[in-house]
Amino acid sequence: MDRAVGNIITRGDFLFGIVYFEWGTAFFYDYIFMNILRYTTCLLFIVAEIRKACYNIHMNTREELIKLKEQTGYNWKKFAEYFGIPYRTVQDWYMGKRRMPEYLLSLMVYKFEIEREQEHTNV
Repeated sequence: MDRAVGNIITRGDFLFGIVYFEWGTAFFYDYIFMNILRYTTCLLFIVAEIRKACYNIHMNTREELIKLKEQTGYNWKKFAEYFGIPYRTVQDWYMGKRRMPEYLLSLMVYKFEIEREQEHTNV
């Protein structure tokens, strides 16, 4: 039950807020559909960009983990023991089954560099 109030289309108590053209509400619904389509497309693009960024962060974190492991010279078991992390967790990070928190990688790198620096100053 559409009715024109001034130049605004209303339906019941809900105000749509679009100018009512004399050729009817078809324009109104096309307008709404096009806006919904435009915003949905924009939202999907944003979600895709966020997912891509998260994937890149995850892959970079995994590569950094591998690089840190190679710097330590340990196998994965000894590497996990050195940092006090369960071996299964480290395996899952390496295999990509779980995401490693970035802050944890930063702390691991920091610990390794500090201990390596201390070894060099003590020698």
